[in-house]
Amino acid sequence: MSILSNAIHALYESPLPTALRESEYAFPVIQTIHVLGVAAMAGTIALVDLNVLGVVLRRQRPARTVADVLPITWVGFALAVLSGAALFAAQSEKIWGNTFLQLKFVLLLIAGLNVIVFHTTTRKTIEGWSETVAPPISARASAAASLLLWALVIAAGRYIAYY
Repeated sequence: MSILSNAIHALYESPLPTALRESEYAFPVIQTIHVLGVAAMAGTIALVDLNVLGVVLRRQRPARTVADVLPITWVGFALAVLSGAALFAAQSEKIWGNTFLQLKFVLLLIAGLNVIVFHTTTRKTIEGWSETVAPPISARASAAASLLLWALVIAAGRYIAYY
């Protein structure tokens, strides 16, 4: 066995993942928390992206939208990461080879990089965007990519259970 296989096996057999896996209620509760966290995070990200693209909240500056929803995004992110880690740990040995799990990890990495690039570059000019000054093409491209990437992350996550 490889080091990674040994680590996955050890994680799977550890007490907390075993308890989650064997509990009648814990696993579905954690799944529900994960769905709620993803909904809060992805929903607020989509709202910002659609605002940057000029599809919704056209009279509200993107800077205001970001300021209004960012706390909800972070709470959703924390819930999604913590519950996702617990769900993965409880099933790690069974799902590690799942193509959709691996795809989800790759998509999460790309989506995360998109967020980092947006916040460290394009967002620096967000205060200057208004009803009359459209966001730069880089911001709109990032927003469109974000919508696509997060939709694909969610879809890949759903397919894990079926393959």
